[in-house]
Amino acid sequence: MKRIAISIFHDRIASRLDSAENLMLVTTDDGKVKSRELVLLREDDPLRKIDIIFQLKPDVLICGGLTKMCDYKLSHSNIKVIPWIQGNIEYILSLCLRNKFIDGNYDRSDYNSQHRSHS
Repeated sequence: MKRIAISIFHDRIASRLDSAENLMLVTTDDGKVKSRELVLLREDDPLRKIDIIFQLKPDVLICGGLTKMCDYKLSHSNIKVIPWIQGNIEYILSLCLRNKFIDGNYDRSDYNSQHRSHS
């Protein structure tokens, strides 16, 4: 089983981890989603948000921008951090589940074209 934490803002990756108010915690097994949980990050202090992420014990954290302070604290954990990601949550998650390399910007049109071609 693998636990993936994704910083979210509506249906997109939150632009900055330190200002994200929500995380989606996804538990997967053999490339399939087993559960999803919305986790509120209502802390003002970015380091408290990182502490909450540590308590969730994800294997992977997918997020937007990172401050140096957050990056430093996360670099001393066992969490694989995939930062600077932008785009639709479902599309990014689908790439992750298929073990595709995730890097850069993915917009809604990527997600919509992928699903139209497979429908």
